[in-house]
Amino acid sequence: MGEPAILAALMRKLIREFGLARNAVFVAGLSSGGAMAAMHSGASEIPGSVGRTHKRPVCWIIFQGTDDSTVHPSNAAALLATVVGDDATSTRCTKRSVKGRDCARNEYAGSDGATLVENWMIVKSSHAWSGGRAGGSSTDPKGPDASAQMIRVLLTKSA
Repeated sequence: MGEPAILAALMRKLIREFGLARNAVFVAGLSSGGAMAAMHSGASEIPGSVGRTHKRPVCWIIFQGTDDSTVHPSNAAALLATVVGDDATSTRCTKRSVKGRDCARNEYAGSDGATLVENWMIVKSSHAWSGGRAGGSSTDPKGPDASAQMIRVLLTKSA
């Protein structure tokens, strides 16, 4: 319904028009548009079963700053619960520091054992594109590099 349905229809049209392979099409959203999130107060409702109703599971990568006052950090947790379930547990957690910024990457596996979701929580990061150029608007050059990680996940899943 609403904007997600419009985006899905657009993608189907582009697939037909350009003869694209379905496994070579990716959609990325930024800020609250990434999950049609509830922004300031935390997620109250994110469309159900967004990752579980497809014949081939949809892969997700979520980046959230712990100090984001524009899109509340609870939106990442609500999206994660919607995709993998309320009682899902991380199959792997990697903690590291990038340019002095701590972050944690939790991976969640689908029914086939392959990673379905990566959830990156970036400590003391506000509302900014992680790893973006210093001169850009709403960017945080400290990282981690969200663009590189997103491409890594999407290209791995399309193979």
